[in-house]
Amino acid sequence: MFSLSPQGAYTAYTKAFSICDIGTPTTYRWYVRVSHFNPARPKELQRVTGNLSFPTPFSDHFGAKVVLDARSNNQWKENAFVFSFKNKACTMSQVHIPDAFRVFFGGHQCPLPQNFVVQFVDEAVAWLFPQVPVMPYGHWRFRYMVRSSNVTYSCLAAEAITIPKL
Repeated sequence: MFSLSPQGAYTAYTKAFSICDIGTPTTYRWYVRVSHFNPARPKELQRVTGNLSFPTPFSDHFGAKVVLDARSNNQWKENAFVFSFKNKACTMSQVHIPDAFRVFFGGHQCPLPQNFVVQFVDEAVAWLFPQVPVMPYGHWRFRYMVRSSNVTYSCLAAEAITIPKL
């Protein structure tokens, strides 16, 4: 058993992005670099550079799963929080991570067409999760999977930190 830090209003920031290793290749590609978070200026937004490519359309016909693993005692404790959406993956992404959706999808709305490619360079992003106003403070691995039936189209991982909001 592990214990988490106290919870409350939080500021989230990202240390790094990667593609999850789920044992099978995924069709959606994400390449994202994020700037360093400056704890002396916690209200300064991080900046991201990268690109996304989706050879198949991204719509509400897909389901999504978000898994948060907690870092404790120098190891990941998997599945600390799990959020599943049987369908409406595109809309749920837009609702739950609105500013990241704006940046990562170039301001496009759902659904995203086949062969969709977007590039972003030095874009400021606010890591806001309006549907999750309170969160335990800590070190997290965020995994976002887009799925349909038994096929996983994408799995993006981000290492993130939540700290008390100032």
